[in-house]
Amino acid sequence: MRLPLSKVYRAFPELDRFDDAACRAFVSDVSRQHWWSALRTAIFSTVIAVLLALGGLTLIGTEMARRDSALTQWAELAGLVAVFVGPIVFGMAMRDWWLRRRLQERIDASRCFACNYSLIGMPAGDAGVCCPECGAVTPVDG
Repeated sequence: MRLPLSKVYRAFPELDRFDDAACRAFVSDVSRQHWWSALRTAIFSTVIAVLLALGGLTLIGTEMARRDSALTQWAELAGLVAVFVGPIVFGMAMRDWWLRRRLQERIDASRCFACNYSLIGMPAGDAGVCCPECGAVTPVDG
């Protein structure tokens, strides 16, 4: 499993031959073209995170009201940390899921129509990109 803080573009073997600067530019371009989808995902994950936090705070408040000797202060502190850290991790996971999905769509769209070879980074001519595997020319959309 890949951590949410790692480089998302390193999850795709098609991008391994490129340096970090080229991959960051690729990710930035994909993000810029799908900004509306990113905004919807951010709003959705924020709403879910707020609901998780409110639910957790309600649960902790209920437990604190019914305080008995089994519930220690350390358990309450751990619960509060989980309530505030959990939604952040959820938001990061949603962002990561969205970005991986968009990158995979772009990579899949950059394949040869004849043999499915990845054409990322291949020079484009007037007619399109010539596949080095089968020789078919794949048109490039601006």
